[in-house]
Amino acid sequence: MSSGNNSYQPGPIEAIGYAVAVAIGIGLAIITGAPVIILAFIAQRVLKNYISTPWRVFVWLAPGIITAYILYTLLHHGLDIMIARAGTDYIDAFKHYQTNLNQWPWPRLWSETWPIWIRTILALPFVALLIECADKTRDVISARALAKRLNKEQARNIQYQLKAQKKASKSRHIPASASGMMVMGVPIKRKKQP
Repeated sequence: MSSGNNSYQPGPIEAIGYAVAVAIGIGLAIITGAPVIILAFIAQRVLKNYISTPWRVFVWLAPGIITAYILYTLLHHGLDIMIARAGTDYIDAFKHYQTNLNQWPWPRLWSETWPIWIRTILALPFVALLIECADKTRDVISARALAKRLNKEQARNIQYQLKAQKKASKSRHIPASASGMMVMGVPIKRKKQP
């Protein structure tokens, strides 16, 4: 019988393997799409100030579908080989030269990286859509929009106050006496009876 504690704890070798896999994945993301990720992040943030969320999703989804098809076609016509070659060369350079960045073969690595960046720039709408979906601040109002809303609300309140003051000053239906009660915030003076 089990003790009820079924939590699995990876061993040190597995933990190192996971860390290496994550590092390789991050490295490949940087190699294949650093400019796309940066530009998509900037574009999503800029559009966020001007367009509401449903329209932004449409703006990113429409071209994203077209460019996804083009990227899929490119992937099967040599882009996958270019990415594998560049990733392998970066890993080899890291294994041989480690942190001595002056010894890395930068001209060869750059000549393999920039064609990938040019081809993957098509992924900008798709990456921006992913950033839009992952954005947790979509309900937060920008400071400019919040100040604008506050100014409109204050102007509307001032207009309502002015209308109320105007109505109160033109009141025609105040009774002569209201049994000693207050009318419009002013006590009614009773005439003394002889």
